[in-house]
Amino acid sequence: MITDPVVRAAPGHFVWCFVEGSPPINISILKNSTSLANGTGLVMAPLYESGIYSCVACNEAGSDSRDFSVTIVGKFHFALGAAMILSLKL
Repeated sequence: MITDPVVRAAPGHFVWCFVEGSPPINISILKNSTSLANGTGLVMAPLYESGIYSCVACNEAGSDSRDFSVTIVGKFHFALGAAMILSLKL
């Protein structure tokens, strides 16, 4: 569930897509139909460009997807080991 379809982030922040279910669910994070990350359960990808992103989940029972808009704002530098995570549940 995406509560706000518009995400504001500094360059290099991560977006996560998380799904649970059985049989195992394959997840992809896409930007303009280009795959940025794939996996099962929990997938993350760094955000470097503004645009429309998608989380896509599919297994033999079917598929679902959610689109969200990302706006990259300014430049931000993290201390080593620091991170900010945007969590999207599909």
